[in-house]
Parts: sequence; C-alpha cells; structure tokens
Amino acid sequence: MAPNFNWKEFTEAPNFLSTAIKLSLIVFFLVVIYFQDFSQVVKLALGNAEIQYILVVPLVACFFFYTKRRAFLFQNKNNKLPDIIGISICLLALLFYIYGSYSLYPIELHLLTLPLFTVGLIQILFGTDTLKALAFPIGILLFASPLPLIFSDKYGGALITTSTTLSANFLKLFFPLTYTTQPIALINTTTMTGQPITFQIASACSGIHSLIAMTFFAAIFLYIASGSWLKKILLAAISLIAAFLLNLLRIVLTVTIGYTIGYGAALDFFHNSAGLILLLSGVLLTLLIGDKILKLSFLKQITPNCAHTHRNLTFCYRCGKIFAFPKNPLNWKRISAIAIFALILLALFLQAAATTYNRASENKDNYITLDLNTGNTTAFTGIPGWTPQYLGRETTAENRLGLNYIGDYALTNQNGSQVSVILEVSDVQSKFHTWEGCLSYQSTPLTITRTAVLTLCNQNNTIVIAESMTADVPEYSQKLNLLYWVDAANLKLNNSVSPWALKITLFRFTDTSEATQAAANLVALGTELANSWTQYKNPELGFAVEIYQNITPAFIMVGGLLTLSTVALIVNGVYRSKQASKKTAQLLLTDQQIMDLITTNKPHEESQWQQIDLNDKLKLLIHEGLITAKYILINNQPYIRLKQINRKR
Repeated sequence: MAPNFNWKEFTEAPNFLSTAIKLSLIVFFLVVIYFQDFSQVVKLALGNAEIQYILVVPLVACFFFYTKRRAFLFQNKNNKLPDIIGISICLLALLFYIYGSYSLYPIELHLLTLPLFTVGLIQILFGTDTLKALAFPIGILLFASPLPLIFSDKYGGALITTSTTLSANFLKLFFPLTYTTQPIALINTTTMTGQPITFQIASACSGIHSLIAMTFFAAIFLYIASGSWLKKILLAAISLIAAFLLNLLRIVLTVTIGYTIGYGAALDFFHNSAGLILLLSGVLLTLLIGDKILKLSFLKQITPNCAHTHRNLTFCYRCGKIFAFPKNPLNWKRISAIAIFALILLALFLQAAATTYNRASENKDNYITLDLNTGNTTAFTGIPGWTPQYLGRETTAENRLGLNYIGDYALTNQNGSQVSVILEVSDVQSKFHTWEGCLSYQSTPLTITRTAVLTLCNQNNTIVIAESMTADVPEYSQKLNLLYWVDAANLKLNNSVSPWALKITLFRFTDTSEATQAAANLVALGTELANSWTQYKNPELGFAVEIYQNITPAFIMVGGLLTLSTVALIVNGVYRSKQASKKTAQLLLTDQQIMDLITTNKPHEESQWQQIDLNDKLKLLIHEGLITAKYILINNQPYIRLKQINRKR
C-alpha cells in the first residue's frame, strides 16, 4: 500500500494530458460547488471537539486518491449507456442537494451528496474501471458530513442512559455520588472541598460522535490491512467497543477531576480537549491490537509472482501488469459537451447552496436590530396585534451549544393569549440543535406524539421549511405544541450589520382538548412571522427553486432515466455475450488457442507464439467483441484482466 511518488512515470504516460484536463474539471467543480458547505463545516468542527475528525477526512481521501492516481490513466471507451448512467447519478446528486437546501439539515445533506456527485463525474469522464479502483477514497467522503449531529439529537438517549449508569456505578466505588437518567442524565457529587457540583451528560457525550469517528478510522485500517476477513471484522468490532469504552473513560475522568480539583478544571481544561486525545488513543490502541494480537499486516505490499518475460505486448499476458498504456486521445467534442453539462449543474448547485440561509439581503439597510444587553429586537415587529416582551438570556446554553445568542421572549396578542418564543443566533446553521433530541432531556418528562414538516413561507422564491411538534406532558396533564424553523437575516449587533443564521421556536402549553387548535394557531403565527421576514432577504432567482417545488416528479424522471439506462446496459451485455458465443464457436482452433493464451495465467510454450503479433490479434479479438479488457489496480499498480465473453466449450 505504500505509495510510489515517482511522478516522472505518471507524467510521461500517453494519456497524461487528457487525464490532467479531466481531473482539473472534476477538482474545479467539486471545490466550487462544495466550498460554502466545507467552510461552514470547518467553523462547526473548530468549535465542536467531538466532530473534529471531519477536518482530516478530505486529507485522508486526497491521500488515497493520490496513491491510486494511475487509475486515472485507464482507458474510457466513451460508451453512451455508461455516460447516461453517470449523468443520471450527477442529476440525482443535484436533486438531493436541492432537497437538502430546504431541509432542517442543509449542510449535513449537502455533503452527503459529495461522494454521489464524485461517482457521477468519474463515471462520465473516466469510466467504470476507474470508478471501481477509486471506490474506497470516494466512499470515505461520506464521513465529511457532520451527520452525527442528527443522530446524537434523535438517537443518543439510549447511549446517554447506558454511559451515565456505567460510569456513575464505577465512580461510586471511589467516592460518593448520586445520578439520574430521567428526564435528563445528571451525575451529582461534592468536591473534596465540600462544594456541590453537577455534571449533565448531554447528547454530545452520548458516544455517537466517537463511534462514527472510530468507524472512519476502522474503515481505513480494514482497507490497508492484510489478513483474513474474520480478523478484519474482529478488528472493526474491537474499534467500536474501544470507542464506547473511551467515551466512558472521558466521563469518568471528567467527574473525577471535578471531584478532586474543581468544576472549572473538569470542564474548561479537560472536557473540551479530552475527546480528541482519547480518539487518537483509541486509534493507536486499535492499531496495536491489530498488529500484535490479531497479527494483521498494515501497508504490506502483495505483488503477483511473475517474471514479466513477454515484452511483445503492452502488458504481461500472464499476470496482466501493464507496461505501457495505449494512447487515448481526447474527444474534444465530448469533453465540450460534458463541460457544458457540468456548468449547468454548477449553476444549479450554487443556486441551491445559496438557499441554505435563504440569503440575507445584500442591502445593509434591511436588517433586524438586536441589543445583546437588553434583548430588545425588531425581529417580531412585523406581526400586527402581537406585542413582544424580553424575558431573559440563556448564557449557559449558549456556551454549551456554541451559539452567539439565545433569548427568551413572550408574544402577547390583544386578547391576552400568550406564546413563548426562543430566538437563537449562530454563525453556523448546523450548531442549532433539533427539538426531537432536546425534548427528550427536559426537566419535566415529555413524550413526542406528533411531528410534521411544513412550508411556512413560499413567496418571491423564498421558501422556509418548519417542523411542527406535539408532546405529552403527563406530570401536568398538558400538551406542548411547538413550531421551529431556521432562517437568516442581517442583524445589527454593536452598530455592525452582517448576515447571521437564526433559529426561531414558538411553543405553548395547553390542555389536551385545546391542543389541535393551538397547533394550528402556532402555524398561523409562524407563517405570518416567516413571511414578514422576506423583506430581509434577497429573492431566490433561478431554476433551483422551481426544481424544489417539483422535486417529486424530478426524482421520478431522473430515477427512471437511471433505471432504464442500467437495464439497457444489462440487456446489451446479454446480447453481446450471445453474439460472442456464436463467433467464438466459428473460430479456427489456432485462434481459440491464442484466446486461451492471452486470457489465462497458465504457462505456455513460448516458441510456438513467437511468430504471432499478439498485439494485433488482441486488438482484433476485442474489436470483434470476443474478449473484454478490464483495468484494475493491484498494490496501486495498473493491471489488465482479459476475459473471454461467454465462450461455449
């Protein structure tokens, strides 16, 4: 697996110029399309230790792309059906990207399309053989999405309960403490100086982040390891167990430091840096176990045993090692058509990327004022008949979530009806938590009974998607109705106007009999507020909005195109196989023996073939459709595999 950094061999290949042009197209489109999303993820990761592994994902992917750079020299036959499949995959990536732009998880879903779009581009520009050789580096691009944030909110409850119970019971052996897991996970103890302290085990401490991070590194270990699959599966299991145990160790050490030194040292000094340190420890531990206990070999080179004595071919017909790639000149008309198609996709991707925040107005005179000291804001002045009242600021939650502002407000109408409001401000939209997770960890036990995604605003091509929820509050025999959405606008903070990500939550507790009407009233109020904010945004001009408004038929059309082209490719393969069988049966015995020679690894008497130009014979057999040539990488070296097409013996 060790890479060969000999660039001279690569640059002198006959296909280097065409390869460089096609690679430049791929890099250009990926960088431009996903630049905004990556910049947001970098901000998110720098402020969130649990997902800082995301920062190394692009670097690791680039390393493996580099080690497999010779796969880009493979020939592409420019067949129409594989091209249509590649185009369909690119279009699917575009549709998922546009759909994600109008969801509550835009950056997460945007970056999930990165490997899909990469697959489509490589399929079009380089072909299936190259795509297969690059499957691993493309696959690990999935880890570039901060998807764990979704799972930690929605599904972290079970892990939180388990982690709190195990760590607390272990710590009880050494000093007194109490703990609870419902409705929220808390560990209570008293420091050695007699000061009571409480640790909340939140969703970030559930272990989901470390599990996914270790899955990323385990995938790399399994890929570079040499050994039996049973040992590889065992190593993967060990890495996940290690991630869970190390997360327990993080909780144990945090509470222990708080008990012995103090609460500030436990959180400010240790907790914020322990995640990355323990993750690296887990990586080294997994490598050590794989090497010393499971006896797996990492970065071991396995090369086919062959003397390569037959140099009259461009490759060795015994092992398939390629000595020289045949020249594959650029088809400029085809490249131009692909470039035009990619530019159209680029324009649509960029339009969709802008809708992540519905684009705050470029006119700096259109802004919402927010005084961080008094909480006074003009955010709610666009709702006639409702009077806002500032209740307070949640600084503890701001620090825990990494947000810039969380303010509590109340809206009261002329009839005295009141709705509670939470206004959150952040530089990165993905820092906002989802209420599915948050409602599970409230001081009063809640049970979510209904969720619905709906469109609050759809005017001037500005679309705002919200989630409406209803939860039971059995302790008070009440219902909680809640509506929240994410938006953007220019904010005037400290006499400076700039765009910010905003999250607005409306909620109200009601009797069970009034819950349905209260939910409808919240939606009506939210709709009025979301529509009043269109003055702070630029209208989305472009085709991407229209695609979203017709996203279902768009998915059906592209899915149908992908299905039909795939089926047509399979049918074409079956037809070619039958035709090859007929032609092979009509070949002379000598030609059949030549086919055996160049499609098997068995040794032959060389003297009988010295007078035959195997290059010309091979070209003829491939042209007649009797032999297929597939390119592969073995130990990052290019090989060719020849196969007779359905010969009948």
